[in-house]
Amino acid sequence: MFAIKLHHLPLTALALLAALGCSKAEGPKLVDFLEEIEFDVPLETASYVSLGKFDIPIAATQQPTDAAPESAPDEAFWMRLQFELTAETDPDNEAAVAAEAEAHRGAMSDAVISIVRTSSVDELADPRLSAVKARLTDVARPMLGEERVRQLVFNEFDADALEHAEAAPAKEEASGHH
Repeated sequence: MFAIKLHHLPLTALALLAALGCSKAEGPKLVDFLEEIEFDVPLETASYVSLGKFDIPIAATQQPTDAAPESAPDEAFWMRLQFELTAETDPDNEAAVAAEAEAHRGAMSDAVISIVRTSSVDELADPRLSAVKARLTDVARPMLGEERVRQLVFNEFDADALEHAEAAPAKEEASGHH
């Protein structure tokens, strides 16, 4: 079996007709030929299962660097991470992943909060959050199904550095999850 791009189809059809000639003999028909062509299929679809929306305040410290030598070692500042965590899966696995996510909701929330709060400032500053995602994936896959979860995705990710602790909103949920 072979694949022909759609833009090559008219030339291929003409070549096939020319090869058949004008004889009356029953030869292959264009319809038969077109049924055998393997067209490019769209990219595989994915489903996303929400694992929760998180609002996590973090007291972080940063070591002085060449770029900011004036910062004192271990000087604390506040960060707030807000995001929705979703698991990408095959549409056939969506219901199973959603059921496992519901069954492990508490453990998953605790793991997410713990991993985010123990991550370094550099890991949290990474635009792709590679190290954080890797640790979260190591915890999430056994809970949701090793083979079912393709990857974890951060949606609506927002990281704000707060200059003073009093800048944090007075009403905070104890779990960091809502």
